Amino acid sequence: MKTVSMRLPKAITHHDQWQVVELAGVHRVLVISDLHIPYHDERAIQLAVRAGRERSCDTILINGDMMDFYAMSSWETDPRKRNLVGEVNAGRLFLQSLREYFPRARIVLKEGNHEERWERYLIKKAPDLLGLPEFSWQSVFHLDKYRIEHVGERKPIRIGKLIVIHGHEYRFNISNPVNPARGLFLRGKTHAVCGHFHQTSQHSEKRLDNAVVATWSIGALCDLHPDYAPLNNWNHGFAIVDVSPKGEFQIDNFRIIDGKVYR
Repeated sequence: MKTVSMRLPKAITHHDQWQVVELAGVHRVLVISDLHIPYHDERAIQLAVRAGRERSCDTILINGDMMDFYAMSSWETDPRKRNLVGEVNAGRLFLQSLREYFPRARIVLKEGNHEERWERYLIKKAPDLLGLPEFSWQSVFHLDKYRIEHVGERKPIRIGKLIVIHGHEYRFNISNPVNPARGLFLRGKTHAVCGHFHQTSQHSEKRLDNAVVATWSIGALCDLHPDYAPLNNWNHGFAIVDVSPKGEFQIDNFRIIDGKVYR
């Protein structure tokens, strides 16, 4: 029988180059998340980056929500606290300082849900500016100047055999039964680490073939008592991931408590 093909309209994809971003050739990665600049915690950030430099990290991964973008929030906000110019300038200063602190390291900035407020704001308030290079992340935050790589579109990042996501990427967010790491395990079913929940946790399970799958969530580096959630179970923290040439990894998931770093 002769094969007959249907005539179909040309398909359109949402993301032409959607794929996992491979961080190849890295050996030791400092993973920091949820700074929420300008609502960051200066002491916690200092402790995290100091640990990264003392342990000679060759890569710094900012795993989402570096910025808070309070002024762009769709939630009801206090107009007295909205200062977009101040927020952007604070973010620029942080990236400049990070590059000065790690002059030779590879620095990767992944978007979290708060960074997505930037494009969402343009879509709603200034759609004619969409697509202009001057309003891109590279331009506004001087990423090319500071040699910082940008990862958007909710793309996962792979470090060896470890997948890194911010934590908001799933259509229906990661549930939080027991702790965020277990919720990540139930959705991802692979070695993975996330931020987003501002909480340090770990979970592992053995599969039927005796392979062990482990997941982690890392703490935040922001103010732990914001107006919208003054009572919570958040903690400060960061992670350092060592990767072998074969992709095997070892993750140290650090907590920061009262100005001290604990493994």
